[in-house]
Amino acid sequence: MKFSWARLFSRFLGAALVFNGAGSLLTPSGWSPAVQIPRTLAAILCLGAGLFVLIFPERVSLRRLHKEQKRSYLAYYTLNHGTELVWWIDRNNKIIDINEQVTAKLGFSRQEVIGRGPGVIDQGWVDQQFLELWARCAGGERVLLETLLLRKTGSPVPFNLVLNHHRDAEDEFLCVFAQDISIQKRVADELREARALFEGFLSGLPVGAFVRDREHRYVYFNQQFVQWNPTIGVGKTLAETSTPAMARLMEEEDLRVLDQGPQIFYHERVTDQSSLYFEIHKFPLRIPDRKGLIGGIVSDTTDRRRTEVKMQESKAFLEAVIDQSPVGIIILDANTTNILLCNDGAKDLLGLDRSLDLTGRTVSSNGFKWEVLNDDGTVPPLEQNPLYRAFFHQSTTNDKMILHLPTGENKSVLINSGPIYDTRGQFIAAIVAFLDITELRETQKRLEELNHTLEEMVGVRTKELSQSNEALKLTIDDLRMTQDQLIESEKMASLGGLVAGVAHEINTPLGVGVTAASFLREKTENLAKLYENATMRKSDLELYLKQACESAAILLSNLERASNLIRSFKMISVDQSTDVARKFRLKGYLEELFVSLRAPDKRTKVNVVIEGDPELEISSYPGTFSQVVTNLFMNSCHHGFEGRAEGRVSVSFSTQGGRLLLRYSDDGKGMDENTLRRIYEPFFTTRRDLGGTGLGMNIVFNLVNQKLGGTIKASSQPGRGAEFVLDLPLPSPEAALGLSSNA
Repeated sequence: MKFSWARLFSRFLGAALVFNGAGSLLTPSGWSPAVQIPRTLAAILCLGAGLFVLIFPERVSLRRLHKEQKRSYLAYYTLNHGTELVWWIDRNNKIIDINEQVTAKLGFSRQEVIGRGPGVIDQGWVDQQFLELWARCAGGERVLLETLLLRKTGSPVPFNLVLNHHRDAEDEFLCVFAQDISIQKRVADELREARALFEGFLSGLPVGAFVRDREHRYVYFNQQFVQWNPTIGVGKTLAETSTPAMARLMEEEDLRVLDQGPQIFYHERVTDQSSLYFEIHKFPLRIPDRKGLIGGIVSDTTDRRRTEVKMQESKAFLEAVIDQSPVGIIILDANTTNILLCNDGAKDLLGLDRSLDLTGRTVSSNGFKWEVLNDDGTVPPLEQNPLYRAFFHQSTTNDKMILHLPTGENKSVLINSGPIYDTRGQFIAAIVAFLDITELRETQKRLEELNHTLEEMVGVRTKELSQSNEALKLTIDDLRMTQDQLIESEKMASLGGLVAGVAHEINTPLGVGVTAASFLREKTENLAKLYENATMRKSDLELYLKQACESAAILLSNLERASNLIRSFKMISVDQSTDVARKFRLKGYLEELFVSLRAPDKRTKVNVVIEGDPELEISSYPGTFSQVVTNLFMNSCHHGFEGRAEGRVSVSFSTQGGRLLLRYSDDGKGMDENTLRRIYEPFFTTRRDLGGTGLGMNIVFNLVNQKLGGTIKASSQPGRGAEFVLDLPLPSPEAALGLSSNA
């Protein structure tokens, strides 16, 4: 601590008081008790005061001796700063004095503050930073802080603090000046909130907003305005964000607004795709200390402009349609019943000159009086008159009216009338449309007369047609019977082909079996002769047994092949002849079927490939399946493989969504477009000269569509073979009924 004569003097003073008090207490005396007791108390007080001065020399009255001098030095910081709160902090981070503003503003008494740390009144005071603040202030820095001072009630108040370091002859301390900024903070917060609300309001508007100064620089703009001019920025001028011509135009507009007041301007911006139209409301802004500001509200009027153009076009189109319409159209005002519009069709109907202007006139004007009558010439009551019903907000259509013209002529007319409303639902006009149907009425009369004559003619003709229909019905029955016979004959022909194929296939294994049996018989007879002559050797027996086993194996395998062929033929032939619905495994059935089939031309070898799930079991008509596949196979052999040494047939099937998809294809010579288009027609064939009937594919089409309840589609190109796709339900409708009835 800095050396101080005042502290040295205080310590000497304390030592003298301690010595004096102790000497009085320790020195014996013969005084009376009345004198001794006060003397003892005085000695004790003197001793206590001396000890206090020795321990706390800075708090002795020596400091008070210079109080006036120090107060006069510090009074400048306390009394000459108006409403500021002032307190002093010593090197020990303790408050040593406060002014009256502290107690008045915060509610603390001097005793509650003096001698305590600044944190008692300063919520933001950090004791650990005191030495740093002291060093900064002692170095001549004027420290500025913003903090919250605590009232005695506990509520915080925002203050700005100014810390200064002061030193007198005997001591040094920090002088703190506190200024209440609660009002400024509240005003600033309100201003920030108002600005945020204002900017949020402008940003949320569907229109653009901007502010420019007299030098044509942008001061403010909202987000919507940026979308139309992405190059804009605060401080940028019109010349920097627009074309030179557009910048000059808007600068002139800004100056005109500053001189003349608010105005509305219209601008068009042409883009690569279309034109954009804008409506700009500009007005001068009167803000203190900011002269020459222009505010603007920009609205995109492209849709409105296009709507107006479309409305004008629609209006012109509607007027043209009304003028060119042969139907007479008259529109009457809802309030005055005067004519608002009368087209040329109405003038022609009324026998008036087209150049005559009827606007503003009534239907009963002089020289223009016409009326609507019933078809019998009587005057209809008002509630039935189409003209008046429109004024009662009722729509009417009547084709039994007569238009009585000023010339005295009557015309049969079809009248449509009704009310016209505006967008608010207000009745504004009545429309009446006339169509001259005089010729139509006369034609109807002639038709009625003709109808009476035709009825007799129709009766006679109907009788003749009935007789013809009976004959036609008999003919159709004969044709159906003939078709059934042809189909049956085709089935038998198919079965005959099957028989021929099976017979050919059976001949081979039977022939091999007969040969093997004959060879075995011959060897057996030779062995028997050797046995009878007693010349049989062991080697002869062994050779015979070997030959017998080989012959028996050949015989057995060929007989089994013949048996399988016969079983397959039996199953296929029974299915084709009876055609009863049953469950069967499709792949196995097709394999057995192709075992029985062969090409009509023995020189042609046909390789058949069958692909599909071998476990797939379906409920359908196996005979129908065999007939369809047989006809497709024969069609491939007769047409696709004609003149070829070999061919290939592929059959594949799969299920999808409860349906069976069966694909039959060959690698034959294919069909042209005309043949493909007519392939299912009955009696159509390209081999009529070779005996073709043209019923094979027609039978396939009828069996697939009627018997199996599915569809068949053919596709082919010349030289690329043919493909047939059958889409069949599982089970077929008739098969389902047949199975359920059998059950």
